[in-house]
Amino acid sequence: MPSEVHRRTFLQLLALAGAGSAALPGLAEAGAGFPLVSRGKAATIVVAPGDLPGVRRVAGDLAADVER
Repeated sequence: MPSEVHRRTFLQLLALAGAGSAALPGLAEAGAGFPLVSRGKAATIVVAPGDLPGVRRVAGDLAADVER
């Protein structure tokens, strides 16, 4: 059974490990991104014919949101 010292040390290391990282991995600034809208025209969102229905639905929802 871990001692109190081990628990505290583990929690401190865990806190330090997360201190320098982004809150969520996808929220880190991307260097080579692309705009969803440029010069008033929305980017084309493409899905493969074999993608799952949920993927197609989400892509359609995203496209509708971008158009608005």
